[in-house]
Amino acid sequence: MFAEEVSLRPIGFDHSSNGPVAVSLLQLGSVNCVWANEQTLQPWESASVKGYRGVHLTVVPDGETPWQAYAETYSGGQEIPFAHSENALGPRCVAEIESCFFQALVGTAWVDLTITGVGAAETSNDGELVELITPLTDALVQTLSAEPEAPPRWTVPTTVLPLPDQCTDFLSDAQAEEFAAAAPFSVGVFWDGPRVGQFNHGMNETGAQRCHLNMADSDSGIGYFDYLPGGGWGFDALNERWKAAGSITADTVPGLRAGDAAVIRCGVPEEACTADIRFGGNWVQLSLTAYLPEQIMYPDGVDIRVGRDNIADFAAAIVANLNGTVG
Repeated sequence: MFAEEVSLRPIGFDHSSNGPVAVSLLQLGSVNCVWANEQTLQPWESASVKGYRGVHLTVVPDGETPWQAYAETYSGGQEIPFAHSENALGPRCVAEIESCFFQALVGTAWVDLTITGVGAAETSNDGELVELITPLTDALVQTLSAEPEAPPRWTVPTTVLPLPDQCTDFLSDAQAEEFAAAAPFSVGVFWDGPRVGQFNHGMNETGAQRCHLNMADSDSGIGYFDYLPGGGWGFDALNERWKAAGSITADTVPGLRAGDAAVIRCGVPEEACTADIRFGGNWVQLSLTAYLPEQIMYPDGVDIRVGRDNIADFAAAIVANLNGTVG
């Protein structure tokens, strides 16, 4: 499918597995695999511009109910039926963006496959791309159909400290205004769309959440923070990768309790500025956007450089607030 080599990438290679909400699917026992060339993509970047070539496969166990909600929302009679199952959308391809897609229910497993950069195979239209990837989707369905029943779901240990369920219990509006040097801010959950995909299924089933740092009079802001109850394992797994990449700019945050940990990665202006906190066996990640105003429209009065410079203050406030919730 590609005119160049791709290889299996580790957890945290791209935005599909580099944060608490992203790995919530793994906490459900899902498979999340990425094969790619050396390129990585920020969520807002175009694959064709970057020369990205890759395959992203997610398989979610016990996915029949959320799959039905997803299929009912997005089928609309427009998708191409799949030969092996009526419970499938695709495979379908869009040559203009060099990408192909396949979603299906195989047994009780919810499968999502995205192939990016297929145009490198010198095909010219949607039908030719579908013909090219069909052997892969055939093999995928055959393999998953032969899989045994999924093992029991992992449960969060009772030793994990409970997290609050309100975004402002992690970070208040006033704290966001102070550290961003802009106002008025509103810290909360802001989502568009029907929220029926795998990303949202992971949050619904694990209690994970994404809290946005938005201007109160705007639909945009400076970033967000994610949290995953029981997700400390994800922090530990990715921390080794962060160390190896040399991306850590600070390895602690004031107020941490014994056994907790935090790292800040904020050394590259073209990449998000993040603070990751392992608190009581949970994982919280604050992500402030990259300083790329030509690609990201900031609200009036916001200078993202100020927020990024104050990332340690943001993180310390989150730790202090969480300490206050557990006494």
